[in-house]
Amino acid sequence: MAEEYVEGRELYVGVLGGVRPTALPVVELQFRGAYPKGRPRIADWASKFEKDSPEFKGTRSVMARVSGELRQRLQDLAVDAFEALQLRDYARVDFRLDASGNPFVLEVNPNPYLEQSAEFAMAAKAAGWSTRSWSSRS
Repeated sequence: MAEEYVEGRELYVGVLGGVRPTALPVVELQFRGAYPKGRPRIADWASKFEKDSPEFKGTRSVMARVSGELRQRLQDLAVDAFEALQLRDYARVDFRLDASGNPFVLEVNPNPYLEQSAEFAMAAKAAGWSTRSWSSRS
């Protein structure tokens, strides 16, 4: 397997399984001013967990502002990846958009972080779901 670094926006789409998998709204990891200049924009350990690091201070997850067409494309690709890997219950598909707006799958995470402030819960809340409603889906 070969990987190539793709510079661009980093976007996440959660998927809830069930009879018909459902894609959640798109979340974006933004790399901001405090992120170290010259470093590849990668969500590494420091940017996720080292609260005093410039990487952590220079990233923030927000609901993505994307066109309806791109949103639908990302959600469709996320559900396709979820089904292709025969996942169930939940997962998060991470994407990068290249300079032309083409999405690349970074990873399919079958066990994303579910804490209330994490991206999966953020997207579920934006979809109007509470954590109580997750277990009642069929």
